[in-house]
Amino acid sequence: MGDSGVTIPVGGTPTQGVPSASFQSVYLSSSTDGWIVGCSTGGCLSGLGEPVVAHWDGNTLTRGTVAAQTADLYSVFMVNPSEGWAVGGLGTTPLILHYNGGTWSQVLAPLSGYVLRSVFMVDSSDGWAVGDNGIILRYSGGSWAASQVSTGNNLRSVFMLGSTDGWAVGDGGTILHYQALSGQWLKMPSSTGARLNSVYLSDSTHGWAVGAVGGVLHYDGTKWVNVATSVSADLNSVVQVSPQEAWAVGNSATILHWAGISWNVYFVSPSIVGPVNLESISMVSSGAGLIVGGTPGGGSQGTILRVPTMNTIPELPVVQASLMIVLMSALALLSRRKRTPIRAA
Repeated sequence: MGDSGVTIPVGGTPTQGVPSASFQSVYLSSSTDGWIVGCSTGGCLSGLGEPVVAHWDGNTLTRGTVAAQTADLYSVFMVNPSEGWAVGGLGTTPLILHYNGGTWSQVLAPLSGYVLRSVFMVDSSDGWAVGDNGIILRYSGGSWAASQVSTGNNLRSVFMLGSTDGWAVGDGGTILHYQALSGQWLKMPSSTGARLNSVYLSDSTHGWAVGAVGGVLHYDGTKWVNVATSVSADLNSVVQVSPQEAWAVGNSATILHWAGISWNVYFVSPSIVGPVNLESISMVSSGAGLIVGGTPGGGSQGTILRVPTMNTIPELPVVQASLMIVLMSALALLSRRKRTPIRAA
């Protein structure tokens, strides 16, 4: 039976070397190369212990070398296997780490009074980070600088489709859209007032955002609309493998899988024991990915789940299933009628 702090690769063995921390974010460059960051070893919001940065080689974790103040890290993004960024903070002091040359080093964050929640790099010279009180930072010319503020709500996730098109979401159902033509982040209509924790798009007409109380929004290229799920737990992270496949994870070890028709709950076997919150998911293909999280309190190992190759058949909604049965019955009846010989009078 697996429990919090155990890697469950479904048929494999637990990973060793998992640090005592609640993992908050994972980014995979490939199935055998990625980075995981989380709260400090003293526990989230404690300001105690050390920053947690760990490298994943496909089987085990190795603690990374960090030259920075103690703080919680909430997001990591790798430009390539040898360069990346991680962001977070503690209280009202932001933290930005840059990975280059094998070491994670702290770099200057503009202003103060906020914590950063998400980072996304378009390439090595262009990137964005968002956080508390609507803060938006732009990386350009080798440094980070504050961009315009379009909302006072906390922003929790940013995703770029390129240098000219991007999205950010946050508290109060906030949805911002970046358009290079205006050079601004514009507030967009939202179909929810609940907190949105994560946003991900596979292209300009297919995207998902997830958040509090099992909330899920879908983007079709023109608008964001609510999509029903069967869960009420907060959803913390979403990733889209293709327009037909997506995953979302959240509190109480919640895992949802989208296979083109509906969001279905996925149950890990062996099941996870304990109050584990799953905070982040990263996929490199349909059958290769990692989910990370941890217990709400400090002092226990982080949790890692390997997403296996799956050939699931999603359940059809009742209306669709009934319609298919009716259609199949009608076709069968028509077929029998065609085969019935016509008798002479």
